Amino acid sequence: MYEFHLFVCVNERDQPKQGCRDRQAHDLVELFREKIKAQAIPATCRVNKSGCLGKCAQGPVVVLYPQNQWFFKVTAEKVDEILATFLHV
Repeated sequence: MYEFHLFVCVNERDQPKQGCRDRQAHDLVELFREKIKAQAIPATCRVNKSGCLGKCAQGPVVVLYPQNQWFFKVTAEKVDEILATFLHV
């Protein structure tokens, strides 16, 4: 059982609208996974790709459960900050 789940929207939208996938959300998924693994705590947190979370204009969107904490316009530079909110690193 996981203590935390991070859901990263990787939804693709029809052009000209952009979805999270168009904003490198897949790269964020891998970055979150790499950083969690590097901290040797992967057993407590799982990173999942998700479909649309309904906030496309604010993407990429990441949601932390069960805390129901939302992060918008997530970039690679924000990954450590997001992890620190619940992993206390």
